[in-house]
Amino acid sequence: MVTNVTKAQAVFSFYGTGVQIFGSKRRNHGYYQISIDTVIYPPANGVSPDTDSFQTPLFTTVALANAYHNVKMQNLGTGNLDLDFVRAAMICSGTNADDMLLRLLGKHRWGR
Repeated sequence: MVTNVTKAQAVFSFYGTGVQIFGSKRRNHGYYQISIDTVIYPPANGVSPDTDSFQTPLFTTVALANAYHNVKMQNLGTGNLDLDFVRAAMICSGTNADDMLLRLLGKHRWGR
């Protein structure tokens, strides 16, 4: 998914202890910001001045409680923001298949 709309956002939920967000970094990209639950992370720069990179990590955290989390990725300017895929990590215990439940809920397009 790609957007160049200021304040456009992708929102999703997951169950786990960590999340990685992958996308592209290119010359025409700009700043974006991630928030998880009530924590707002510092803005990050999606610009790659020399070489375009695809499916590259844009954000990673592994310090979350093993619980449901709500994630928002927001475009801060008019540059492009490109989201390729998300990877979540969780702690599994026991042998019940429900212990390994991973729900990735969210919009499949950029919203405002």
